[in-house]
Formats: sequence, structure tokens, C-alpha cells
Amino acid sequence: MRTAASARDTSAFVLERITAGTRLRREHDDIIRTALAAYAAAGRQAGQPGEDEGKWVHNSHRATWVREDCVVKVARSPYGETALRRDLEARGRIHAQARWSAWRQLVPRTLAEHATGDRFAVVEERLPGLPLSDLMDDVSLMARVRGRLADLREATSHDVAADDMVSTWFLDPGATVAALLRRHGHRRAAAAVAQWASDVAGSLRGTTCRVALVHGDLWPGNVLLGSRGRLGVIDWDQASFHDAALHDALHLTLHPVRTERRVDLGLLIRSLIVSRDDDPVLSAALARTEVGKFLHDTGITERDALVWYWLRHVDRMTREPGHATNPRWISNNVVAVATTIHQGRRTT
Repeated sequence: MRTAASARDTSAFVLERITAGTRLRREHDDIIRTALAAYAAAGRQAGQPGEDEGKWVHNSHRATWVREDCVVKVARSPYGETALRRDLEARGRIHAQARWSAWRQLVPRTLAEHATGDRFAVVEERLPGLPLSDLMDDVSLMARVRGRLADLREATSHDVAADDMVSTWFLDPGATVAALLRRHGHRRAAAAVAQWASDVAGSLRGTTCRVALVHGDLWPGNVLLGSRGRLGVIDWDQASFHDAALHDALHLTLHPVRTERRVDLGLLIRSLIVSRDDDPVLSAALARTEVGKFLHDTGITERDALVWYWLRHVDRMTREPGHATNPRWISNNVVAVATTIHQGRRTT
């Protein structure tokens, strides 16, 4: 028998679902209008987007309309708009400045940008090809792609004083990750991470390091492979024009291992630090990153290079809404490596 209280609960649940559905429909219509307006701003004409008008890809922060003639990206959140604007700025800079000319054929040009109300959209050319994430099983192909991208990074590389980079590379992300660990009750691990960042930063002061144009999120899904081996690279919102290339190299190479093993990045990094010598697959994957080349540029150890990559990845991910409050993500990606650093310091 239903009580008055259960009836109220049911009514509240139904009302909440109706409200959520209305909000989603309103957002859907708003995104469609913005996408069509942006498409028109690029000098195109289209009817209402449908099955024959390309496809839509959604995530929490962006809706992407993939058409034959272009790609339209519409922000769904303030973070999504910030990311779109960073991507727009980075791609524009690559195409505008001569020093990055080696990258231009790989980077989509902007066709239009459009702002209306609280929506922001960008239209960019659609590069031909399949995402490399569909081709990761081809080891020789992946090797050729890594080599091509390494050549491009080298073409844009130059030396800088390490003193100018240590805060960005170590001290600031170390402080961010340490604060996150303290908030979740891991004070000793937090102290170990902060001390590691300080120690490595101190070891580099007074030296020079090699930096280059770095994508910042170079997983295989952001690399396109077209006919005759033509490459394309999309989604430049995490780009840096004077950064260490280690992150891109490790990210591109280790992602297939993560996918195959279905593990979070933090758990994979912990395995690489602790037990890679007992795991031929991990050892081979690390060798493919050619991490030694980057160690020569910075003068740090292989273990520290892995921690550095992890630290900056976590620092970046915590800036995206949702990760810093997700207990599972924190456990597998932050605590797993931080406690390994703490244990390593206790035994040295």
C-alpha cells in the first residue's frame, strides 16, 4: 500500500526526471542552433542536422558535429569553452608564425568562430584519415608515426635555461598534486611528492634543457592517418610552445598498453616504476618511447622521467571538472603512484 510519503517521493522523482529531460532538450536545441549559425558563419549552408548531415560526438564539455566538409565544435560548459578557445589560439599560432611551419600541414585551419548567448562554437577544416586509435595493433605503423612526430618536434626544438622551467614542470604541479593528496588524507605521500618535485627541480637549476612545440594530449585518437601516410593532429587545447617533449612521446606510446591491459594511467606508471624489469611487454613499451633521448635533454633518471610524466598528467586532469572528486580516479591515478614515491624515499 502506497503511503503519502512514498507518493510524494515518487512525484518528486518524476518531476526531477521531467525537469532534467526538459533541460536536455533545451540544451540539444540550443547546440543545434549554435552549430548551424557557426556553419553559416563559415560560408556554408545546411538544413537541420540529421543522419545524412554528418555525425555528432558528445562528451561532458563539447558537442562535435563531424561533416564531410568541416568539423563544428560547440562548447557545453565553461571548461569546454575555455578548451575550445585554447585550441583556437594554438592552431592559429601554428599557422601564423613561421617557426612552426613544419607542423602546418598536420593542423586543421579555422574556418569560423561563433558566439551567441552563452554558447561558443568553432568551425575547422576536416582533415582526412582514420584516428590512430583504430590502428594501434600495427606496431610498425605506430613506430613510423612516432618517428615522424619526433622529427617534427626536433625541427621546432631549442634550448632554454632550466631555471625558467622548473616551476612549470615540477614545483607548481607538485604543489597541486600534494594538495589533492592532503585533502584525501594522504599526508605522507603528499609530502613525498612535494619533496620529489623540489629535489628534481633543484638538480636542474643552472642547466639548459631542450624544449619544443608539444601537443599535450597526444593519445592515438588525436592523431589521424590519411592516404600515403599523411598525418593530422587535432584538439590542441593542451598545447605548449616551449615545453619538454617527454609527455607527448610517453602519452602516445603508453596508451596502447593501457588500452590492452584496461588499466588507469597511474596503475601503469606504478608498474613501470616497480616491476617493468619483470614484465617484457612493459620493458618493450618503455623502450619504444625512446625516453633516453629526453633524459639526455634534461639530465634526470628514467624513474624520475616517469614520475614527471605522471605528475604533469595528473595536474592537467585535475583541472578538468570531475576528476579531483572521483574517489576511484584518485585512488588509481594519484594515490597509487604517490604512495610508491613515498615508499621509495623510505628505502633510499
